[in-house]
Amino acid sequence: EEGMHPPPTWQEVTRSPGVLQLLFDTFAGCLNAGSTSRALVALQCIRQLASFPKVCFSGADSRMAWLQLLLQCTGHVLQTRLGMDDEELYGEFTHVLLRIKANCTLADLVSIPAYPSWIAQLAQFSVTSFSTSAPSHSYLFAFWASCVTSMQLIPDGASGLEGVIPQMVSSFIESRLRLAETDEGSSESALEELREEEGAS
Repeated sequence: EEGMHPPPTWQEVTRSPGVLQLLFDTFAGCLNAGSTSRALVALQCIRQLASFPKVCFSGADSRMAWLQLLLQCTGHVLQTRLGMDDEELYGEFTHVLLRIKANCTLADLVSIPAYPSWIAQLAQFSVTSFSTSAPSHSYLFAFWASCVTSMQLIPDGASGLEGVIPQMVSSFIESRLRLAETDEGSSESALEELREEEGAS
């Protein structure tokens, strides 16, 4: 997926922090009003904004300020898991996270003041998510895989990921083992019920 390139006449408006904040406020407001479909549209718009390339910003300072707000807003969702019980919203939000990493180098992310708390929140979010029955964690997997690839490009310890990545791998493996045990138990229980029904007939 390529970065979004709005027409030049739109760029000043669409890169405004106010627009980004408005979309996150809309996302929360739609959920409070019980409209998950509108909340999904808000997330889709946020994903498009998260795809803005560097050339859409007037300079490094304006881009860093915008990314700071993006990490703060997504960090709030990571911390509260707002709307994440809905499978479509979960999938779209994790897609937003992947777009942030795909459109921003790890070195740039590390330089953002909000990064340390954000990556810690994302790690906890991932651990919790892996233990759920969400249909797909592919965007989260892609995010962490991209981080692993990028770690060699920055000084050791700068990303704070050295202890996080093994935790992600361990958490995922443990969750899959628990899921396999649950599925096996459910299958055995269903088979036993079938045998009892056949015996009673």
